[in-house]
Amino acid sequence: MHRLYIHLFGILAMALIFASCQKDNPTAPESLSFDNGLMNLNEVITGTGGMYTVTTKHVTLTGTFAGIIIAVDKAHVNLEGALIDGSLGNTNFGVGIHLLNRTGVHVTGGTVQNCNVGVLLGEVSANTGGGSKNHIKGVVVRNSRVTGGTSFDGDGIVINNGTKNHVKDSQVSNVGGSFLSVGIRMWNGSDNHVNGNTVESMKAGSFPPAGILLQGTDDSNVQENLVTNGAGRGIWAAPGALGNILTNNTSLNNSYLDLEDGNPNCDSNIWRDNTFATANQGCIQ
Repeated sequence: MHRLYIHLFGILAMALIFASCQKDNPTAPESLSFDNGLMNLNEVITGTGGMYTVTTKHVTLTGTFAGIIIAVDKAHVNLEGALIDGSLGNTNFGVGIHLLNRTGVHVTGGTVQNCNVGVLLGEVSANTGGGSKNHIKGVVVRNSRVTGGTSFDGDGIVINNGTKNHVKDSQVSNVGGSFLSVGIRMWNGSDNHVNGNTVESMKAGSFPPAGILLQGTDDSNVQENLVTNGAGRGIWAAPGALGNILTNNTSLNNSYLDLEDGNPNCDSNIWRDNTFATANQGCIQ
């Protein structure tokens, strides 16, 4: 009888765990659709997490601050190959997808184009906000706009003040053109991971752009990225970015430098097994 009670208790515990998982991850994703493919107001995802699928395949932003604002933790947003187009959006500022200081959000698939910033993790102002354990995977960002409306004007994907975030298998092309635009920017924060991405054809501005930039970012990982044909730096660890590991990247045909470390003798940054033609220090390998 004692063993029977233990067995029944175990079954009950498993049932409760399964019910909890079902609540947090519903089997039927909620659809995000937009009349006539136009989005005039921000689509804000709130609640208690869950799964969301964008079912409108071409979404044109018209007068919005941001396309999709994710204001809840642990949301899973599948763009399902949708195109989010900011060409008719606010002339001052426009973000394609904005993770507003969230934790555990997953965004996959789809394309963002003609926005001031393609994907933003954190606040629009530098050194504020943050977010952690978010995942951006398989997102395409292209053709950014530059209007002077933000610290990250003309950027592709931005991690602002975050920790333990992942940007993986995404593509950024033909962005830039502001004072210092970046394909994938890590601004402050630590322990972020940028792996397996492609950044190409960064546009020139008043300051050479960067394909991937670590600025004030510590203990982060940049691996197996391809950065080519940019009008500035390929991968750049700016002064004060320390303890980072940059390995197995390919950075070629960038007009300023393929790889650059702004710290004397690379300090505690590790550059290893990278493919490049030009670099500013011998500690970059």
